[in-house]
Amino acid sequence: MVSKFIPILIAVVLPLAGWASTELPAQYDGRSMALGGAGAGYLDDGAALAFNPASLEQMETFVATLDVSLFIPRATAPFPAMTGGVEQIDSARSAFPLFFLGAAYRLWDDMPVKPILAAAVYPTAGFGAKFEDIEIYGGESIEQTITSLEFHTPIILTIIDGLAVSVGWRGTFTLNQMVAHDFMMGKIESEMSGWNFKGLSAGLFFQPIDMLRFSFVFRNKIDLISEGTTEMNAPPPAPAGERATFDTRSEFAAPHTFRFGTAVSLLNKKLMLALDLKFALYKPVAETMTIRTFLPDGTELPPQEMKMNWKNVLAVHLGVEYALLPLLDLRAGYSLSNSATPKTNAQPFLTPPGLLHGIHLGTGLHLVYFDINFGGYWSFGGEEVEDNAETGVLGGEYATNSFMFGLSGVFHF
Repeated sequence: MVSKFIPILIAVVLPLAGWASTELPAQYDGRSMALGGAGAGYLDDGAALAFNPASLEQMETFVATLDVSLFIPRATAPFPAMTGGVEQIDSARSAFPLFFLGAAYRLWDDMPVKPILAAAVYPTAGFGAKFEDIEIYGGESIEQTITSLEFHTPIILTIIDGLAVSVGWRGTFTLNQMVAHDFMMGKIESEMSGWNFKGLSAGLFFQPIDMLRFSFVFRNKIDLISEGTTEMNAPPPAPAGERATFDTRSEFAAPHTFRFGTAVSLLNKKLMLALDLKFALYKPVAETMTIRTFLPDGTELPPQEMKMNWKNVLAVHLGVEYALLPLLDLRAGYSLSNSATPKTNAQPFLTPPGLLHGIHLGTGLHLVYFDINFGGYWSFGGEEVEDNAETGVLGGEYATNSFMFGLSGVFHF
């Protein structure tokens, strides 16, 4: 009898994988946020640790960056209506604070390779949605928040002036919390989390001439194994209203990613054009997601495999920066990417299928030892989806309409 309720557990756990496709187009500092999410080719402060640490070859002796951001997402998705058909529901506007903290120090400037030690902590994803007053759930709401934190500690070696490489270790922590409702199971509460300590990064920075910079970075695939509990009404033959807790485990993977960046300075360095291309290989690692469920007595039920069929993602980030005054920069940018989620696997808490666009603006102030950067963007996209009996997808519009604002401070000498 319990096996009949496993699809409900899967429906609760499935969005945990969503963090991997909810990577924001820009989130690490006010400057890159304004420049369309581009940053691998030009960043020379702590934020480079989230893009390409090797580009810190451009820094002086010490640099530290602190960023505070606010992400305000809204999702649109269809839900079954009591009278038949579907009702389109917009999630409530929620605000999720994010941050970045990173620093780097050049050890011995007189050595041939000029080593730099660096460390940073930052969220690689922060996402959530709350759909309220859902008719088929008796006016109840469902909500979910997903957070992923990364700890990155690379070392950067300057081979010659203008040429540097980096290698780094990455640790990742993920947390998923969800509250849902079901007629038979009642209120469903789930919390799962997990660590991975096998992340690596490798980067290259090359500046052949003063006005031109190139950057390349690779991040390896990591397995995301999260464990936790799901609480709901106990299935028959338990008495009505009795609660049961199921240990739940999900097995998924975040993909290999490749990022290429370039930056060109013109007009005596008053104008900079930046371009980043990011390619994430979701397809080889995100065909399925395995869910393991354990009864209160420890008995493991047969593993369930969910078909994900995610697609590889190509993201384009464009930015332009103009020094209006010696101390003041104006910035603008555009970002475009396809979603990893195919139409056949759309879900309310996953990134919607289709193209995702971003419009970016911001400014920067330069002082002697401090820089202050402000940026923001509007992100939108989605598609109409048809019913799919095989995957259980409900037809309707799946879309996102989000805002993000970030303020960062950089100290350097």
